[in-house]
Amino acid sequence: MRTRTRHNQGDDAHEPPPRKSMIVPRAEPRTANRLESDSRIQWPEVWTPFPSICQVQVARIQRRSIEWADEFELFRDPKVRSKFAAARFGWLVSRCFHYGSEPRLQAITDLTTWIFVEDDDCDEGPAGSHPAYLRGLYDRLRRYLSGALPLARTPLDLAFHELSGRLARLASEDSWHKRFCQTLSDYFDSSVWEAENRQASAAPTMEGYRSMRRVTGGLPIYIDLIELAMGESLPIALRRHPLIVELANITNDVTCWHNDIYSFAKESRAGDVHNLIPCLQREHKIDLEQATALAVKNCDAKIERFIALVEALLFAGQRPPDVVFRYVTALSAIIQGNVDWSYESARYGSRARAVSTRAVQSSGPSRTTITAKRRGA
Repeated sequence: MRTRTRHNQGDDAHEPPPRKSMIVPRAEPRTANRLESDSRIQWPEVWTPFPSICQVQVARIQRRSIEWADEFELFRDPKVRSKFAAARFGWLVSRCFHYGSEPRLQAITDLTTWIFVEDDDCDEGPAGSHPAYLRGLYDRLRRYLSGALPLARTPLDLAFHELSGRLARLASEDSWHKRFCQTLSDYFDSSVWEAENRQASAAPTMEGYRSMRRVTGGLPIYIDLIELAMGESLPIALRRHPLIVELANITNDVTCWHNDIYSFAKESRAGDVHNLIPCLQREHKIDLEQATALAVKNCDAKIERFIALVEALLFAGQRPPDVVFRYVTALSAIIQGNVDWSYESARYGSRARAVSTRAVQSSGPSRTTITAKRRGA
């Protein structure tokens, strides 16, 4: 692999790159999973009652994504490369989108690798507290989404340019691609908001954090990618239906909050205040253990609500189209897949553990997998 410099590879490239994360935790239905991420507390049970499923070609997808990152020199040194290999983002995507074809899962995995490379640069490097640098980077990335040639020769620029073209070719509808580009743009803006907070040493309020977390966590990107992985789009009238909107919002909230629970130790070591747990501590004037328990309680309540909404769909007077069942199943796969991945990944310092999983070929989400047991059932 050629030696690379992380910046100064173009007139517009100033400081190290960045970015904001996505996904997270798991327990087999009703199994207590305890994770020591901070010496003061023992992490509590996380409840996710959906099936654990993984695409059968996951190892190949993982290997090719690391090779793709090598090609663009995204890893600044062998240690970073090893860290990303151990994070197993191929498993994350192959669980959350197990129903997709291999080329589509490869593109989503490569995008995920890119996002986490940038996220680490933001969380752990100087780029994360330099909003002017980020605005310049994101302005260039928006142009690549519109088909522009690379405007800077940095690894982040070149890799994202390739990804932009590949995702555009995979998109089945121009309307989906336009919406996806806007979702990415919103995500970039949220990263600038975080950088402004870091620069000013400002901690977000609970209200501000809750509203922005739905964007900074990157989940809208992955919710859009459900339709790419399925190979079909949800009609706009159905996507805007209040029940579907709430299910998508719950998926976003639960996944991001799980992520906050498990990434808290990593982020607190870096001095990052953009996490649900410290926000709860400040709002309720409670200690770390109480805030963690409250975060888990909020997640459990959201999942109960998700199940109730799914039951409302299943037993509605008028049967919804099959695409709705496939879409809702895909939402539940993000919640469960994220949790499963967290326990088999080294991303947040957990001890890797086996997760009972059904391996599947690409076949599309099944209606049967959206059924889930309530607590105590």
